[in-house]
Amino acid sequence: MGLGVGSAPDRRRQDGLSELSIHFAPAGTLPAGAVSSTSVRLCIRRREWLLVLAVSLGCILFGISTLKPQTLQAYDQPLYLGIASDLLQTGTYTNGRWGEAGKPGAYTAPLYPALIAGVAALDSRLASSAACVRAAPWPAMAACGDALGALLPLQIALLAGTLALVWRSTLAIGGGRWAAWYALLAAGIGTTEYAVYARTAMTEALSLPLSALCGLWSVQLVQRPRAMLAVALGIGLGLLTLARPEYLYLTAAIGIVGVTVALWDRRLGLAMAAACVIGGATIAPWSLRNEALFGTVAPTSGYAGFILAQRMAYEAMTPMEWLAQWLYALPGFGPAAARMAFPNDVARLGWQERPDTFYMVGNTTMVQELAAKAPNPADQVGYLIRTYVWPHPFRFAAVTLVMAWKSLWVRKYFSIVAVPFFAVMLWQAIRRRDRLRLAFVLPPLFIVALHAATSVATPRYSLILVPAYAAAFGLAVGPRLERWWLERRLHRFFP
Repeated sequence: MGLGVGSAPDRRRQDGLSELSIHFAPAGTLPAGAVSSTSVRLCIRRREWLLVLAVSLGCILFGISTLKPQTLQAYDQPLYLGIASDLLQTGTYTNGRWGEAGKPGAYTAPLYPALIAGVAALDSRLASSAACVRAAPWPAMAACGDALGALLPLQIALLAGTLALVWRSTLAIGGGRWAAWYALLAAGIGTTEYAVYARTAMTEALSLPLSALCGLWSVQLVQRPRAMLAVALGIGLGLLTLARPEYLYLTAAIGIVGVTVALWDRRLGLAMAAACVIGGATIAPWSLRNEALFGTVAPTSGYAGFILAQRMAYEAMTPMEWLAQWLYALPGFGPAAARMAFPNDVARLGWQERPDTFYMVGNTTMVQELAAKAPNPADQVGYLIRTYVWPHPFRFAAVTLVMAWKSLWVRKYFSIVAVPFFAVMLWQAIRRRDRLRLAFVLPPLFIVALHAATSVATPRYSLILVPAYAAAFGLAVGPRLERWWLERRLHRFFP
C-alpha cells in the first residue's frame, strides 16, 4: 500500500487534523488485544491536544517570567478596574474613574469589566485591588500594588488557549503539524505580547482569545458552511464586539460580504449573513440599555470623538513627514534610520517625547478644539469628519495608508521576521483564490485598516495579526524543516 504523499495536503485541508487514514473493522474481527485504528487516532488527537496546551501554558509562563514588574497604574488598567469596582459595589455599569460612582456610563464596552467584577465577587483580593484603584488619587495609586488575584490564572489560561488556537488554525488553513508547531512557537516565544496581557487588566486578555476563536470558526465556516458554525461565529463576533466595540464593523462587513457571496455560493453566503444577524442579536440587550439611557444603540457612547480627535492630529503631516513615517515606523532601527534620512522631519512622529508630537497634540489641542466646537459628544464624530476628512479626502487616505503601515509592526523583531512571510502568504492566497487563507487573514487586515483610519494605531491595536503572522511563519518554515528531517532520517537507513 502506498504512502499517498501527494494527497496528504488535500486530506489535511478536509479535516485539519491528521494525515492518518481511518479504517473501520467490523465488530468481532479484531484479534484479541488489538486496538482499532479509530481509537488510536482519537488517542493521538487527545494526547496531542494536551501537549499543545501544555506547551502553550509553558510559553505564557516563560514570557511572564521575563517581564519587568508593573503596578495596576500601567496602561488603561485603572479605567477597567474602576468600572468593575463600581459594578461590584453598586450594581451599575459606570465610567469608572472618568465618571461618578452609581451613575450609568458607556465609555467602554462592558464584557471585560463585567468579567473582572464577576471574578472579584469570588476573590476578595481582586476586589480590594479594584476598590483601591477606583478610590486612590493618581499619584497614590502605585500603593495599590499589582495583585490581580484569581484574575491572573484565568487570563493565563485564556492566553494559553489563544496559542493553542494558533496551532489549530494553522492546521485548518492547510498547514501540516510541523507548520502548526512552528506557528505556536513563533506566537508564544517570538513575541511576549500574550504574556504581557495575561498579567495585565486590559481588554486584550479577553479580545485576543475571542478573535482567535472567531478566526478559526471563520475558516471552518468557509470550509464547511453549517448552521452550528454560523451560530458559533455569530455569538463569538457579538461577544468580541462587547469586548472591543470596533468589531461591530467587522461583523457588519461579514454580513455584507455574505450577501455578495450568496450570488454564487448560496449556502456560504447565507451562513455568513446569519452569523452577522446572530452577532447583532448577541449585543442587542446592551444596545437596548444604551438606547434607553443615552439615546444610542452603539456599544459605547461619548468616547468615539476623543479617539478620532487623536487620529485627526496626524492630518497635519507634511509630505516630508509622511515619507519619514514609512521609515520611522519600522521597529528597532526605524526611528534612528529616519533621523538620518529625514533629520528635519521626524520630531513630531514620536509619542510623548515632546509636547508638539502628533500624539500629544491629539491629546491636548485637538481635544480642546473638540470640546469648544462640539461640546455634545453625539456631535463630535460628525464635526471631525466634516472638518478634517471630507475637505481633504486624498490627504486622509494617504495618512490612513501610512498609519496602516505603522500598525503592521507588532513587537519589534517578531514582525520584522513575520511580515515578509505574511505578505507572501497573502499574495499566494489571492493568486490561488485560497478561500481558507483569505478568510483567515482578511478580517485582521480589516481591523488594522479601521484602526488606521480612526485611531493613533498603537501596536496593541494590531495584536489580532499575531495568529496570521505566526501561521505564515509556520507555513514557510515548517515544511522545509520537515523535509530536511525526513531526508536525514532516510540517509540513516539508505546511505
